[in-house]
Formats: sequence, C-alpha cells, structure tokens
Amino acid sequence: MKTPVVYSTDYIVYLELFEGHSFIHCDCFNWNKKVRLTLQKDLDTLVSLHKKPMLAIHDIEDNKHRKFLKLMKFEYHSDVVCTDGKTRQIFTRSL
Repeated sequence: MKTPVVYSTDYIVYLELFEGHSFIHCDCFNWNKKVRLTLQKDLDTLVSLHKKPMLAIHDIEDNKHRKFLKLMKFEYHSDVVCTDGKTRQIFTRSL
C-alpha cells in the first residue's frame, strides 16, 4: 500500500514497503523549474530522514520517467522480472 509522505499542490510523494524495501512513487500535477527544485529539496530531506535506500521501479521504454529519475538523483541498479512477467528496471537513491 502506498503511503503519502510529502504533500504539495504540485505533487504528492508516496512510500511503499515491499519485501523489506522502500519504493518511492510520485504524482506530479504541475512541472516547471520551481517545482523541480522544490521536489528535489523535498526528496533530499526525505532520503536523509528515511536513512535507507529508496527504490523506484521503471518501465524500460519510458524515456520521460528515466529523465525524471536522473533529475532526482536516482541511479540504475538492476533489471527485474515483475509478477506480470514484464522486465522492468530498479533505480535507487541513497544518502
């Protein structure tokens, strides 16, 4: 179950615990330079408070999401075959 941890009029950030790992999700409603900078700051704070790596699941063909992950300082970790049989990528962000 996704739990909202950061609320903004521009985005909501969620954490989801799965098999002992913390997965992060983000719904963005608006996007501009100010929103990007604020979200980056909020994620920096969240990572420092959480004190464990955060994982993001990525559909390989979604180039826009890959760019977003890089902007938010996530790094490629590995490929994984999901329960639906589709191969996706795991990105991670640590302190």
